Amino acid sequence: MKQQFLKQIVLMIGIATLTACGGGGGGSGPSGITAAGTITGFGSIFVNGIEFETGTSSISVDDNPGIESDLQLGMVVTVTGTVNPDGRTGTATTVVFDDEVQGPIATVPVDPTGDGLVLQFTVLGTQVLADRTVTVFDDGVSFATLAQGDFVEVSGFIGQGGILNATRIEGKGVFNPGVSEVELKGIAQNIVGTTFSLGGFTVDTAGADLSGVPGGVVTGGMEVEVKGTLNGTSIAATSVKQDDDLLGNNIAKVSLEGIITNYVSDSNFRISGQQVNASGATRTPANLVLANGVEVEVEGPIVNGVLQAIKAEARGGNIKIHAVVQSVGQNFLTMSFNGGTVDVVVDNQTSLRDDLGAFDPYRFGNIVATDFLEIRGSINGNGIITADEIRRDSVNDDILQGPADSCAGTALTVLGVDFTLQDGTTTYEDQFDNPNTLTTAAAFCSAVNSAGLFVKVKDDLNPNGIADEAELEN
Repeated sequence: MKQQFLKQIVLMIGIATLTACGGGGGGSGPSGITAAGTITGFGSIFVNGIEFETGTSSISVDDNPGIESDLQLGMVVTVTGTVNPDGRTGTATTVVFDDEVQGPIATVPVDPTGDGLVLQFTVLGTQVLADRTVTVFDDGVSFATLAQGDFVEVSGFIGQGGILNATRIEGKGVFNPGVSEVELKGIAQNIVGTTFSLGGFTVDTAGADLSGVPGGVVTGGMEVEVKGTLNGTSIAATSVKQDDDLLGNNIAKVSLEGIITNYVSDSNFRISGQQVNASGATRTPANLVLANGVEVEVEGPIVNGVLQAIKAEARGGNIKIHAVVQSVGQNFLTMSFNGGTVDVVVDNQTSLRDDLGAFDPYRFGNIVATDFLEIRGSINGNGIITADEIRRDSVNDDILQGPADSCAGTALTVLGVDFTLQDGTTTYEDQFDNPNTLTTAAAFCSAVNSAGLFVKVKDDLNPNGIADEAELEN
């Protein structure tokens, strides 16, 4: 009964989402918009839920003229153009892509959580976080094979502490010191003649194009983007430009996706360097809490350099579903676990990709029952889950992460799915990834019921409903 009721709600909300999501015009004709966010689909490109036609667009890729086929899934781009009254379609005048860093991976990628879903490593001093479900890999690199020494280009969102949350990692071939082009952003310091420090690197501008720097002079404290060749910790720059990713001082309509940093209050925080005031914003879900590290999409005008958000919507939610598709509905999927099913809405902001290589691009219509999908999504106050990212892959462990409905004795229910906790089989971890504090089902359930945190459950290959791992998640 509960599942059938949920299906009805999912269907209604899914239809409403697909017809109303995006920039929301409502006027008699197209209106101007600047949209900065991830490319989540093609036809021509989807950015922040809007399908932009790009046939006549001016396209720039890493400061070079580009064409439509240069735009790839997972790239963080800035689109200027118009959006139609339906709020779902528009036309791009310009599309600009600029990666965050390009260089060799300097450290061995490590799994900081121990669950096999995230990798952390360093490129030119930049800490990069790659998510198995979220990050798009291309051109010879993959989540499974990522290694120290790989020469990569990374696009994504800078989070608190300067960590780059990768949305796309692309292989750039074999790195040759002193020959291969690297790219690095940061704050110039310690100016001495034609050199300055950038992070842990020394940049020499003697042979560089400085036309992108005011007056052709790099000054201390200036945010710059450097391109050049790397030997050890020295970069011989071929070009240096002032790095100003801000969208502008006064723009009538902006849609900006990213991670909140420098949070002071709801009226004072930053996303990708852009100052935002969201104190009067309508929030989706209604209980959305703005804080450092929260990924959101905000919409509104920029007035005197501050984005005055009218809407703030959660992106990159903390619901995780790795399972086989039981059935495909009109706008939703039913995912199958041994102990129940979970329904997931798919809308025009959902990013889809096929890591099995059969579909490019991968669309909702390509999904069939028996597909194994890895989904990350968000849950609203009505218990409706909307997918942010969907990744098709080979059958792997069943994983379900979400709020626990109940935990008592050996019975754990998460999002309506029942699991059995079995001491001796199930391993338990607290919210700090410590396996030593919770050693029994009773202790785990006590922690679940007192902390009110999310729970992640893993049921290994050939799932039988007995949890192999049960973890508390912040």
